[in-house]
Amino acid sequence: ESFSIKDYVIHQQRQCFCVDGGRIVQVVIRSDTLFSITALDTLPNPLQGNEYMSISNLFDFIETFRTIPSARVEVLYNERFGYPERIFVDRLPNAIDDEIAYLTSGFLPIR
Repeated sequence: ESFSIKDYVIHQQRQCFCVDGGRIVQVVIRSDTLFSITALDTLPNPLQGNEYMSISNLFDFIETFRTIPSARVEVLYNERFGYPERIFVDRLPNAIDDEIAYLTSGFLPIR
């Protein structure tokens, strides 16, 4: 966010027990808004979920769960640009299958 880059491409993967969990996608962000999502795998079924996020939305996601006392949140930030490369959230530590992780890589500013 401190770089003020509002147009970029990233690769993102959601790891969860959810629709499209584990699929790697290319996310295009324009004016800090989700513009397009393209699957990078060869699975025949189209993407069904729309749970992929811009970098600013990833920061909001982190803050949302940091305000929940029972949630466990782990974040690894990109050394060069400072965006969250890996977010792991366990909403309820004693619950089964509620964990979610976002892996984000391949940040490329576009004009």
